[in-house]
Amino acid sequence: MIMERGARPDALPNARAKPKRGKTIAILRSSKRIFSTGLQVATQATTPQVARKPDRERARQAAIELWGTAGPPDHLSNLSICRDVAQWLKKNGQAADISVDTILRAVGRR
Repeated sequence: MIMERGARPDALPNARAKPKRGKTIAILRSSKRIFSTGLQVATQATTPQVARKPDRERARQAAIELWGTAGPPDHLSNLSICRDVAQWLKKNGQAADISVDTILRAVGRR
């Protein structure tokens, strides 16, 4: 089935409209084929997924336990923060193999 340019996707059976940067993409649920009503053509249908960041979440929880919700004090160096978070994780039976960048992102330093 080919859609004409400017055709309304809701006129198609089993179709739903999915806006993408000002263009309308029609996705037929039965065949999972994608047609574009504009100049853009989508290569695959994507659904929003929740990004999982378990290491960052563990580092954030450790920082909250160590310094509260305000985060680490400004006078602490990045090295001290990473060392304290890694020690807290080890002490509480969690893997402490979290990268420096992940810990600093968790406390808002990156």
